[in-house]
Amino acid sequence: MENNFKNKNILITGGLGFLGSSLSHTLIGYGANITIIDNLNPLYGGNIFNIKEVSDRITIIINDVRNMEIMMPLVEMADIIFHLAAQVSYIDSLQIPYEDLDLNAKATLNILESCRKLNPKAKIIFSSSRMVYGKVDKLLVTENCSTNPLSLYGIHKLTSEKYLLMYNKDFGIPITILRLTNPYGPRQQIKHSKYSLVGWFIRQAIEGKVIKIFGDGSQLRDYMSMILLTQ
Repeated sequence: MENNFKNKNILITGGLGFLGSSLSHTLIGYGANITIIDNLNPLYGGNIFNIKEVSDRITIIINDVRNMEIMMPLVEMADIIFHLAAQVSYIDSLQIPYEDLDLNAKATLNILESCRKLNPKAKIIFSSSRMVYGKVDKLLVTENCSTNPLSLYGIHKLTSEKYLLMYNKDFGIPITILRLTNPYGPRQQIKHSKYSLVGWFIRQAIEGKVIKIFGDGSQLRDYMSMILLTQ
């Protein structure tokens, strides 16, 4: 694993958030050269504090992933791009549909076009979502299950997946798509309940509040610990 990243130029979009900052801590240990771009939108949990311990070894750019004047030279010099920047609430996506479209679909297309024109060998690793499935009628969900998203967030994430698959097929750009299911771990935003049930329960426990569960408590959800990323 370490040899895959040593001395590689890594670009992480949304790199000051929960996933990106945890990834940065690990990749620094592998000897990677890391550049982060993040617009520090307070809605999405980006925070300089998240990479405080390793900030002297990371190039940090406070800007928007949709700013192609900034993004194109970053894409051009990258060996691997972890595209994590996103509007991360399926609840909010209906209230801000164009913002969701821009961040969860158009930004991906812009990165792909930059790769096609400037750096087709750069590998893109994209954080998609379980929300691309919509409601499922099987207990075990695999990558081969049909997709039928029920939110704009899910639709736009699936759109990004289609862009990535097409550019891989037509232009040979290497890609990996990860459909993450409820990740949790250190540096996660816990200010409100929109993005993380685990984080919100922890926040309520810290504040000595009652942890409310709606329904009869028998609901099942898959959760994915990101603790390994910090070791």
